[in-house]
Amino acid sequence: MDKIIDIDVNRINVHQAELDAKDLAEKLNFKAKECEEIRLIASELADNVLKHSSRGTIQISAEDEGGYIEIISKNRGDLTGKDFIDGSSSKGTLGIGLGMIGRLSDEVSYETHDGWVEIKAIKFRSSSPKKIETAALSYGLMGGRANGDEFLSIQRSNSLFLALIDVLGHGRNAHEIAVEAKRFLEDQHYLKLDEIMNNLHDHLRGDRGAMVELMRLDLNKKILEFCGVGDVSCRIYSGNNKRSIPIFTVDGIVGETLRKTNLQRLELPEDAVIAMFSDGISQSFDVPIGLRKFSSVRLVHELMQKYGKSHDDRTLLITKINS
Repeated sequence: MDKIIDIDVNRINVHQAELDAKDLAEKLNFKAKECEEIRLIASELADNVLKHSSRGTIQISAEDEGGYIEIISKNRGDLTGKDFIDGSSSKGTLGIGLGMIGRLSDEVSYETHDGWVEIKAIKFRSSSPKKIETAALSYGLMGGRANGDEFLSIQRSNSLFLALIDVLGHGRNAHEIAVEAKRFLEDQHYLKLDEIMNNLHDHLRGDRGAMVELMRLDLNKKILEFCGVGDVSCRIYSGNNKRSIPIFTVDGIVGETLRKTNLQRLELPEDAVIAMFSDGISQSFDVPIGLRKFSSVRLVHELMQKYGKSHDDRTLLITKINS
């Protein structure tokens, strides 16, 4: 990241986040309309921190090469995926703020663990490559605070790296291992996917194993690469084709039993909708043609509501490639 700004949000400096976010966007040559949208995203995230908690943090970062600004809020409290839909709120308010964040952002993800809520919003510069929308939801078992699932999305110029981790079991220990695996993948994401998977296998030896899927999208070459191990799933949909494009994981557990990896490579479909999910999502999962026109934020909420299992940790990551 070229620049990182950390803000300890309280009622005195609640407006500092929007000022810093807009200033950074202007320095990176975002258009005036985009700068205002980034200001609104930061403002709503800061306001949301204080609605749910007496204090929290906002982190604003940017990478000029990728042409985007990332804003992350963290606070004590509770949310549901429905909070990101206009008119819905877990606090009895009008529910406009988080819905606005969903509309204005190109990527939105929400995660809760140990009583903390983390919301990440990303806004791309309009001169950046083909637009990508990514949204994710991740919940612990029966609303539990310790979640053994993690996900990761990293964009670098014309490529996107995605990962989903589902550690065996539940609870705090599973959560700690999932967080460590995510950190490891952040450091390794530039390597070949099968090499990353083998390295993660060695790294997790001696701890609980995990089921993992990795994906890389090359937007210039229009190539999709995938490597998955264990009971995690990926579905790829293209345009108005009813059925998903076949893609498979291999048997095994990363960190315990991994006999082989299987790197798959295929052409990136036009107007693709990609779903990656843990075993807390039903295998009957589908994205009907009629829903594919909606934003990734709306998709991830509606599909989690329909296919998520309350008796398991569950994570759903939706990526849309708009031609």
